[in-house]
Amino acid sequence: MGALAWGDMSQSLPFLMDPDDPRAPTEEQWAGMSDKERARVVAMLPSEVEQKRERAEQERERAEQERERAEQERERAEQERDEALRKLALVEAELAKLRER
Repeated sequence: MGALAWGDMSQSLPFLMDPDDPRAPTEEQWAGMSDKERARVVAMLPSEVEQKRERAEQERERAEQERERAEQERERAEQERDEALRKLALVEAELAKLRER
């Protein structure tokens, strides 16, 4: 019953790809792969078109979130302005009463 050395283990394990950060294998990993394993890895890699489409979708989502934040900020600013105008009207009314005395 022989144990594998760490170096041997890396060559016997299949290449795993993080779907959130797909990257090609290193040159060393690639050199240790069979043709079948290489074909499997190439099929897993996203195409340039897919990557561009994903980036465009992410950018659209960020833009929509920014529009929503801007709309919320605009509404909050309008509420603050309305409150300030209401307070100003109260102060002006009080001032007018004082001037009448």
